[in-house]
Amino acid sequence: MNKSFLEHFIFGTNQELYKNSSHGIVLLQDTILQTCKYLLLNYINNRDYYYTILCVDTLPIYWNKSLGRAKYKCIEGNNYNTIQEILLQIKNVIKNNKKELALVKNVIIVDSVNTLLIKYSSYEVLSFIKELNEINKNEIQIILIYHQDSIINTVNNMNIKSVLSSMATTNILVEHTKKFFQNQGWSQNMDMDIIERNSINDAICSILHEKESGKMLREEMAYSMKIENNKPIISIIPIIDLMKKYIPNYQNLLNDKKPTKKVDPTENLTFNLNLTEEEKKVKNQLELPYFVGQDNNNTEGSGEIYFDPELDDEFDDDDPDADLDF
Repeated sequence: MNKSFLEHFIFGTNQELYKNSSHGIVLLQDTILQTCKYLLLNYINNRDYYYTILCVDTLPIYWNKSLGRAKYKCIEGNNYNTIQEILLQIKNVIKNNKKELALVKNVIIVDSVNTLLIKYSSYEVLSFIKELNEINKNEIQIILIYHQDSIINTVNNMNIKSVLSSMATTNILVEHTKKFFQNQGWSQNMDMDIIERNSINDAICSILHEKESGKMLREEMAYSMKIENNKPIISIIPIIDLMKKYIPNYQNLLNDKKPTKKVDPTENLTFNLNLTEEEKKVKNQLELPYFVGQDNNNTEGSGEIYFDPELDDEFDDDDPDADLDF
């Protein structure tokens, strides 16, 4: 069985292994080069949940075209004057869902934290996310999309990305394959024609997930996407499969990264610096005179120093250094 957390996130497999992943906050980070929306669409279409989508970065028509049979409601953020009005509307939608679909889990999706931060203060946005998380905390999952290469000006230069990451139970960074391999120092080895044609359909995900025990799971996995019936279908693959695809001589690179055998500086000497087992045994049995003397003398020293003055020594109690000649 594949125990990849990324596979669990998309397809809902390995439920026992990731028990607490069905609630809390999931922070999906992407960039201009590589969007996380394909990952999110596959998540939605593979789970029978009810989705409340806050549209502040996209219009509802996008989700109407992209989602299949999923049960969802879009809330258009631009129709409200304050973020508290948006919060109240989300709460009402979930409350009505609980009456009609009592056994169906609710998932709240904010399609861009960045756009909220442009319209509202960082304090208002963080308080809004915290209040969302307090709604039936153990039953509702919140998915936040954050564009990490978008510049956000906050009060007191707050690192909003770090704050969001600390609030999240799961952090998933979706990276463009070209950028990932460049960061690894392999750009000179890549087949640029292949990567330019195909890399938009592939991505590498760096995952940090807090387990139920409190321990952290770290994982790097890749996915490859193809379109079937106008829908993106994702397959989870090891990163090495993308290396095979984009880097013709990837095996040589892997061999170069393997640890080399340590050189023994004594192996080519004409004389022997190492002891044989017999020599080590004799050495360990040898009693040195210093240690023998210590064993025979069990008296403990007092630490006092005794000074025997000579006849011509003169001492002045008022000035102990008077005999020194400067």
